[in-house]
Amino acid sequence: MEVTRNDVIEAIKRRQGSQSLRQFALSLGMSVAYLSDVYRGQRDIGPRLLKCFGFRKEKSSVVTYHRLRGQEQGCKR
Repeated sequence: MEVTRNDVIEAIKRRQGSQSLRQFALSLGMSVAYLSDVYRGQRDIGPRLLKCFGFRKEKSSVVTYHRLRGQEQGCKR
């Protein structure tokens, strides 16, 4: 299923829930600065973060994101 970058960000934020950005980033094994930059659109969503939330990125002339059913893995928790 094709989704937008904003859909991916919203899925990540839903998982964050009420955790602080610092707590959430550390639980994922990522830096606070990286996750903050991703949220603000300053950095691309990397393959590890995408895989963590069950997405993958395909590039052609247009970048698309796809939801991978049942394949959320690679995250520290």
